[in-house]
Amino acid sequence: MKNSKTLLPALAILLCVSLSCTFLKSKFAGGEKPADEFRKVAKLWPVGPNAPMVSPGAVAVRKLAEVDPNVASFASDIEAVERRAMKKVIAANSTEPDANTKKEKASIVPSEQSRPAVMAFARPAPVPASLMFQAGDTPLPGTIDGVFVAMLAGGFKAMIADVDAKNFNKKDSKTETSEGTTTTMDMELGTTEDGSSFFGMGMKTESTKNGVKVTTEMQAKIEGNDCPTAEGQVQITVKMRLAARSGGAGYTQDLTVFIRIQVDDNANQSATTLDITQATSRGKNGRETYVETGETLKYSGGDFGTGTQSNQRVIQKTDNATDAEVSEGRASGMAAAYGAAIGAIQTAESAWKGGKCIKIEATSPGTVEPSSGIEIPVKVVHRKEGSEIAAKLDATLSGETSIDPNLIPKTPGTLMYIAPGETGKSATIKLKATSRRGIAILDLTASTGTNSYRISGGLDDWYTDTVVCDITKPFTLTGGGIAVKFSGGLTGTYEYTGPFSGQGHGTYEMSFPYGSGKNGEMVGRGPGSVQGGGKTYHGSGEERYSLMTVDGPCVDGPRQ
Repeated sequence: MKNSKTLLPALAILLCVSLSCTFLKSKFAGGEKPADEFRKVAKLWPVGPNAPMVSPGAVAVRKLAEVDPNVASFASDIEAVERRAMKKVIAANSTEPDANTKKEKASIVPSEQSRPAVMAFARPAPVPASLMFQAGDTPLPGTIDGVFVAMLAGGFKAMIADVDAKNFNKKDSKTETSEGTTTTMDMELGTTEDGSSFFGMGMKTESTKNGVKVTTEMQAKIEGNDCPTAEGQVQITVKMRLAARSGGAGYTQDLTVFIRIQVDDNANQSATTLDITQATSRGKNGRETYVETGETLKYSGGDFGTGTQSNQRVIQKTDNATDAEVSEGRASGMAAAYGAAIGAIQTAESAWKGGKCIKIEATSPGTVEPSSGIEIPVKVVHRKEGSEIAAKLDATLSGETSIDPNLIPKTPGTLMYIAPGETGKSATIKLKATSRRGIAILDLTASTGTNSYRISGGLDDWYTDTVVCDITKPFTLTGGGIAVKFSGGLTGTYEYTGPFSGQGHGTYEMSFPYGSGKNGEMVGRGPGSVQGGGKTYHGSGEERYSLMTVDGPCVDGPRQ
């Protein structure tokens, strides 16, 4: 099939302005009514993590088979090889989410709390699973066939390594060959100095069977700002081509989607506009048709189902295209364009809601004195620009005792943490910043120290090296056959028994000169006695011990 630019002069293109309103109305649904096609696409869902990914080449071959049924048998071979190529690229480039954003980035769609009802089709799943769209040897249904390919481009971007650095560029290429079918997949991902990102993927496949050759091509590019501007605006452009050719038969579909999103102060979509054009050409043995159409779709509140269509138009078409071909070309192209838009929007929303655009800057209190009050300055900054952002900050405490305030309407601000009145207590302060520039979360930790210590020392021949997991409770120190039982607490009493009818008792006290929950010392004082040679010997003294904090798992008893 020739390039559309060379086809147009020879095929007597009809411009949209020459078409009557009656002609347009017979091809499209009424303007400014709910976008039924878009709603249907939005209801499609990804399946489980073990399901296969859609094969662009197989989809293109199925489209080509509508004009040349002889190529239908190539679909399964192309599908198998392309899936293996995609898996290679994913394995070579995917990364684990950052610890502080992992919870927010459970899937490429918004969280259950923020997603509208129409988006319930996207059930929570790991990011890779969200790309495993329904596909198989059986053709996908009608005009929805190309939707999965279009959604794949947006979702594939989410699977590849996160890009935060400016002027980052990464390219990769993988080739897979099997029994006469060869697929080469190319991928490019990067950012520019102004903070915008771009993602491109291409897949070319050649397959030969019984002397017949089929070639397929898929090219997709997504570029723009995943992070909202200071005004809460996100602009993304998606371009995609899907093509197949065999002998004198060919099929090509080109899509362009301009996406404009307005984000509100809760980091949700408040208004979204899609300007879409699609161009579909197909032909066999010299008869080729070309249909290029466009439309605008708007929806509010992130709810695809509220969409209204306008500016529906035939931009140009060949004069041999029937009304049915115009309608089918428009429907197929627009459905695929909707899929491309959904994939790109969900990927961008996952970024700005998943901590990729803004971050919270605050320092954990760490180890603090019991009953102390700690001020925690908090601010929110943009990850790429470094500028400070006024965001709503929610603070919740998991543990004891309190955090105040629970809400800072606009950052920067200061939180006050009040620690519990005893050692061995810990707490987590969970922060969440929300603004029209995105969402960020951060967990801060606080502790009044540990009650777990390694106690070593003694007096004369008495020596112990024992781990005590809670010094506030009764504990026992052992060594040399002697067992000394302590009452527990920072001060108290002890008693012991040992060889030769040895016994004694006394008092002890602990001190922590560097602060509660840190290394310290213990001193014990008291009389004791031991028998030998028919006599009883009495004495007294001062035992000294060092106390070293124990971090991590603790087991009471002699140090191993």
